[in-house]
Amino acid sequence: SVPLGWCVFFVIVVVGIIANSHSNSMEPGVQHLNQLVRRLCLSKDKEALHFVLAHISVATLLEVGGGDMMYMLTDYALEANLLSILQKAILVDALQIIRVGFSQAAQEAVLRIMFSCKGQDLTALKNMIDAGGNYQNLHHLVYKEIPHGEIRNQLIQHIKDQAKQVRDSLGFSFGVKVISDIDDTLYSSGGRFPAGVDKEYPQHAIYPGCLSLYKVLDKTKPGEYSHDDFPTCNLVFLSARPHVYKGRAEDKSYRVFSSLVDEERMHSMPTLMPGSKRRGIGAVLGYCFKGSYAWRAAGEFKYYTYLEFKELYREYDFVFCGDNGQGDLLAAQMMLQESLDPSPFWTYVRRSLSGVLFSSDTGGTLSLRRSG
Repeated sequence: SVPLGWCVFFVIVVVGIIANSHSNSMEPGVQHLNQLVRRLCLSKDKEALHFVLAHISVATLLEVGGGDMMYMLTDYALEANLLSILQKAILVDALQIIRVGFSQAAQEAVLRIMFSCKGQDLTALKNMIDAGGNYQNLHHLVYKEIPHGEIRNQLIQHIKDQAKQVRDSLGFSFGVKVISDIDDTLYSSGGRFPAGVDKEYPQHAIYPGCLSLYKVLDKTKPGEYSHDDFPTCNLVFLSARPHVYKGRAEDKSYRVFSSLVDEERMHSMPTLMPGSKRRGIGAVLGYCFKGSYAWRAAGEFKYYTYLEFKELYREYDFVFCGDNGQGDLLAAQMMLQESLDPSPFWTYVRRSLSGVLFSSDTGGTLSLRRSG
């Protein structure tokens, strides 16, 4: 019998060997790996299991371990209450890496993990999934990877039910999700078409006070609720730029976000929801003939993306920040007119050409003009 400490060591070593091997003769190693993980789970040593999941490629573990590994980590471990919220988020991330959309078993595993969390625990898990620093966030998981059908419907209904329970138990919202455009809102496009028209600031210059405004609007403070060790990820960027293969377009934005967080200029790691490739290309091609009206489809897509995102976070209130280009103003107007949800909603729209900041809410409109 192998001592548990050595068992943990062997799991990490074997996963590393398999991940870097191109050999087809790894079957004995895979069988041994499944046995080691099975022993870890049956021992019910949470600390050892958590250490393993935090220090290996869990995606490789699931991919090479097959159905037995999937069962032990996403079924038995859940039933035995061996996984913390962090480990559940790690497993969801791993399932996305191995392309959950192509596997019924992986989709069912995601459903089991999400159903294992209730109330504020589920809110914490959702935020951890969004704080991963890549395109594989909660919105992408639910609406892009899990296909239309019973599993997606059950997942969305569970998320909505638990969000309602959180909001009802508190008597008010859990916090505020700040949804923002990027070009000519977070930073200047430098007037580079099709990103934007603002030539007042150099390209990619962060607008003065913008990051401070995001921080003030984010009303969920660490320690206010039970999961103060988890990221809130309440800053959400809604871009007109489309998603491309493996999130290559989003990676550039995430590198900027990561740099701002490391420099302590941005208060938390944001998530990003991309635009539509078809609508984006159509707007660029149609701009010569239709002018700003060509961005209408992009604005409508931002609005519908917001509605999808709101379904995932109904325990929150929302703020939208944008500029008067690429359909932001239209999206903001549609958001304000949308009346299916009684929770408060605010919009802030910056006019790029003259530097006017418009602030609107359901009760009226206020314009603030910057001097100069």
